Amino acid sequence: MPMIASLTRLVLSSVADADGEAYGLTIRARIKRLTGRTVSTARIYPVLAGLEEKQLIASRNEPGGPERGYYPRRIYQITAAGRRYLVNA
Repeated sequence: MPMIASLTRLVLSSVADADGEAYGLTIRARIKRLTGRTVSTARIYPVLAGLEEKQLIASRNEPGGPERGYYPRRIYQITAAGRRYLVNA
């Protein structure tokens, strides 16, 4: 399987496993835990955008609090189509 396809599947399964609370750094940490490799968030975010464009995931913005310096966070969750994709892939 090509690397991009592997990365796409890893990102999608990471979003699915997070129960609606996935964001860039949690996805990155899960991929490292599964593969032993560090993937930059610069590689993860374009994959997330592509998955969202294909309606396999959805996202929402979460406002930042004082613990994050008031920086917002984009939270991702898998859609029904995304779950079907993982089952059939």
